[in-house]
Order: sequence, then C-alpha cells, then structure tokens
Amino acid sequence: MLIGIFAILLVLFGCTDSGCTTDENCAAWQTCNNETKACDLRVGFCSIDSDCPGDDNSCSPDTHLCSKGSACESDLDCDSSWQTCSKTEGRCKARTGFCTTDSECNADLEECNTESHTCKPKVGICYNDYDCNVWEHCNIVTKHCEANSGRCTTSADCEQWQSCSATTHMCVANPGFCINDGDCSNWQSCNQAVHKCETGEGFCNHDADCQSWQYCYLDYHQCTHKHGYCSVSSHCQSWEVCDFSNHKCKARAGMCNTNQDCASGEVCNLDKHVCENG
Repeated sequence: MLIGIFAILLVLFGCTDSGCTTDENCAAWQTCNNETKACDLRVGFCSIDSDCPGDDNSCSPDTHLCSKGSACESDLDCDSSWQTCSKTEGRCKARTGFCTTDSECNADLEECNTESHTCKPKVGICYNDYDCNVWEHCNIVTKHCEANSGRCTTSADCEQWQSCSATTHMCVANPGFCINDGDCSNWQSCNQAVHKCETGEGFCNHDADCQSWQYCYLDYHQCTHKHGYCSVSSHCQSWEVCDFSNHKCKARAGMCNTNQDCASGEVCNLDKHVCENG
C-alpha cells in the first residue's frame, strides 16, 4: 500500500530520481528521460530559481517558467511554439507576437495569457465584439464592452427601480415594482407612470375599495356583500328580492317577513311567508 501511495505522489509531483516510463508519469513541466527513467525539465521550463540565468531571473512555482527566460544556446533549447533563443543574453525569450509576462503587453489594456503566451484584452476590455460576452458589444472608441440594447451587465445599466438578472442579463423589476402586468398579481395592474402594481379594476385590496355595504374578500380580492346585505336577489331567501336602494333583502310582492308587510287586518305566516287574515 505504501508503494502505491509513493507511486501516486511521483505522478502528482513529478519524478525526481526514477520511476517514469512515459511523460504521463511526470508533471506537466517535465519530460521522462528514457535512459535514466527520471523526470527531467522540459525545454524552456524551470524547477527552482537557480535554473534561470541572471541574478534577477526567478522561477514561477505556478507556471515553472523563468520570469525573464530560461537558459539557452540555440532555439532548440526553447519552446519553439512561442520562444526564440537570444544569443546575446543566452536565454529564451518570447517571439514577436508572444509574451511571458504582463509587462510585455499594453499595460492599460492587456495581460499575458499563460496558456497561449499571447497578449489578450483584460476583463471588460475589447478590440471587437468577440472579446465581449454574448449580451455585450465592443465600443471601439473606449475599447470597453457595453451591454446591448435591452440587456445589462450590472444593475447600473438598468432603471433605478430595476436590477440586472445575473442569469438572463436583462433588467427586471425590483420587488414591489413592475414592467408590465405580468410582474403583478392577477388582481393588480401595472401603473406605467410609477412602475408600481395597483389594484385592478373590479378588484379590491382593502374594505375602503368597496361600497359601504360590502367588504373586501381577500382570498379573491373582490368586494362581496356584508351579512344582511345583498348585491343580487339570489343572495336573498326564495321569497325575497334585493332592494337596490339599500342593498337589503325585502319580501317579494305577495310575500312577507313581518306583519308590516301585510295589509291591515292581516298577519304574516312565518312558515309560508304569506299574509293571512288575522
């Protein structure tokens, strides 16, 4: 088991003495020496500062590249994909169009991409639309990515009552505000002047939105008659109709609820709600 753990460590951290058979057994900045079976430095890479020529040249522990180029005698000692050997300095340097550090790029606009070793625009900086996100375009004058019409990058691109959705990059209404009726409850409508949801026509949110003989039924946000009152005759008993002058139920013609509903000398039969001789 200890042997297995040791083998894994060799793969993760690179061989130092022996044990490799292919480059896959070594770190990304190493190569397997088929003769010694040891992981050696790849051309153009370093392990420690002393691998880099010059007093002010250091080895990056992240990229394993010398800050000012690794030692070389010819281009064969360098990574030919982006380096060339400076004979006067005796070290590998980035070829024209490539870079090793950010200092070799336009400091205001660019940074050195450590994978491609080319200068790329900094985040938010652009040379064309391809340098921006899909909801943005490149302002070639300022060289900054800007939100397309109807889209946003931050909430600063939206109205004061809106915020920018991080998912859709579109401005959405803040809680309590609305763009249209779809942002409101089904009993509300959007007031476009102030972008706030208001009680819609035919609905209510408070008793004050209703008539004096009604209250606001909040389950449906609709005005309904109070107990003892009516809106239509169907709210009354079968022998009654709704008196719309006061919205109270009264006996139909020929029917009665009290003796006062009957002619003189008659009484109201409360079982049948009809007037009978007294």
